[in-house]
Amino acid sequence: MDEEWRSLISDVRKEFTGSLVWAANAGLQVDPLPGFVFLFDEIYITVDSPLVSYPNPSFEEIAYGFTETVDNLIYEVYRSTFKPIMIGFAYPSSEGSALGCQLIDDNCDNDGIFSTQELSAFPIDVDQQTEVYNAIFPVAASREWITGISIRDLSP
Repeated sequence: MDEEWRSLISDVRKEFTGSLVWAANAGLQVDPLPGFVFLFDEIYITVDSPLVSYPNPSFEEIAYGFTETVDNLIYEVYRSTFKPIMIGFAYPSSEGSALGCQLIDDNCDNDGIFSTQELSAFPIDVDQQTEVYNAIFPVAASREWITGISIRDLSP
């Protein structure tokens, strides 16, 4: 399969002059990167890692949890590839959003996307989502190797 990917990437590069981006997810750990990841220009990581292990955390606890995620999971991707890293934050507008992927599944068998059906059991809590994003944006912005940020599944 590795050779098929390499061939596909080569064919795409013949026609497309823009950046090629590999996508991965960070829950309890980052998806394994393939050997051909070096053929890509950037890496996009959706992040739904648990920031805390309990409901109703403080701003400081959320920021600390995200700092741990960035420094222990996401930085390892950068350190091993030296590719620019873009992050897609995936923390829903529901009660307990700082639990990230463990909101739905203790094993974090999530893909950075929370479906309406998965979240239907949780009350909407845009204040907690706001608190999460206010705590994690400065952490991400302080890392020069993080070149972009997006928000997934924001319900304004």
